[in-house]
Amino acid sequence: MFVNLLQLLTRRDPRGYDFAFVKRVRKPVVPEARSRRLEAVLAACWVMIGLKAWVVTALIHRYQVPLDPWWINAPTVAAGAICTLIYVRRR
Repeated sequence: MFVNLLQLLTRRDPRGYDFAFVKRVRKPVVPEARSRRLEAVLAACWVMIGLKAWVVTALIHRYQVPLDPWWINAPTVAAGAICTLIYVRRR
């Protein structure tokens, strides 16, 4: 759009504009260093998620609550899995 506007205003030949733009930019892909501290935090969070799932399941069965424990545990496990996948698949 701007090329056509410039051509109209300056009355220049449009064939020269094709070479004025960047064709390709290359950036070397350097993998990010692993964070031992963050991996320890993720491991601790998974331990807490497992402990919470066990406690919720035990309490639901102990007090005979007419509810499947996965209604409570599934969103927690899903959120933990999403966070872990984001960390694992980062660049």
